[in-house]
Amino acid sequence: PLAAAVTLCVLAPAFGLLLDLAVFRPLAGETVPALVASLGVFVLLVGVATLLWGTGARSDAPRILPEDPWIQLAATLALALAVAAVTRWTRFGRELRAVV
Repeated sequence: PLAAAVTLCVLAPAFGLLLDLAVFRPLAGETVPALVASLGVFVLLVGVATLLWGTGARSDAPRILPEDPWIQLAATLALALAVAAVTRWTRFGRELRAVV
């Protein structure tokens, strides 16, 4: 759980900020190059993940939630409500909806 929390709360946002500064911000205002860059980053990340972990499912992946389907459903609903709240009631959400 600690590794998952560090990955989700520290490493992933830092990587997103790095991509924003290095790739997407220089392309601000240019629609087609930004779209091509997004697809390129996606393909690169999928390729890196494939090289690191292969293409098959891993049996030793850590479990963040118990296998109880009700707990998993509750966590899914809580995340969905949090995303809905952020996209509806924050400036970030308003800008995200405008871009989409």
